[in-house]
Amino acid sequence: MTLHALADRLRASKGFAHKVDIQSAYAGLGNAHGSVRVGDDTAALPDGDGYLLFAIEGLLEEFVRAEPWFAGYCGVMVNLSDVAAMGGRPLAVVDAMWSAGAERAALIWDGMRAAAMAYDVPIVGGHTNVRSDGGRLAVAVSGPRESLADELRCAARRRAARRHRSARRISVRIHIGIAARKRRLRNCAQISRFSRR
Repeated sequence: MTLHALADRLRASKGFAHKVDIQSAYAGLGNAHGSVRVGDDTAALPDGDGYLLFAIEGLLEEFVRAEPWFAGYCGVMVNLSDVAAMGGRPLAVVDAMWSAGAERAALIWDGMRAAAMAYDVPIVGGHTNVRSDGGRLAVAVSGPRESLADELRCAARRRAARRHRSARRISVRIHIGIAARKRRLRNCAQISRFSRR
């Protein structure tokens, strides 16, 4: 498959089409969100000096049907990644699941539980329906994020520490250089005295 063919195939895929759907959906919101800027997968809600991050992911029905365990795992993992990517610390997971029977639901739950344990973030609630005609899954994660001011202060402290370490290294090199030069001068002076005898 050529690169152009691959690009065309990706553009025609449902995953890409769903990203376009987001734009039209948000356009219809108008000012319903107030002063909070609308996020894509993750929204940042002002909370004191920082933010409360809220991420959600809906998984493709075909994916949930074909790979229920992995869909459950991915539902948790991608949300944790989205929150972490915005500088947050994921605190808790909730889900909304529909499945055709308890056996399919158990597979999805096993995948979600495995991801929650792997990343040490608890699943604290959600909605479950095991009498659906198919498999559908949405997972949400929330967590705090420090304020930008705090991050800037931390970054400034790190830069200052690096400058201090660099200055110390330069100072040590200068002292070593001066000591070596003094030794060379003493050696030259001794050689000069011996040569005059």
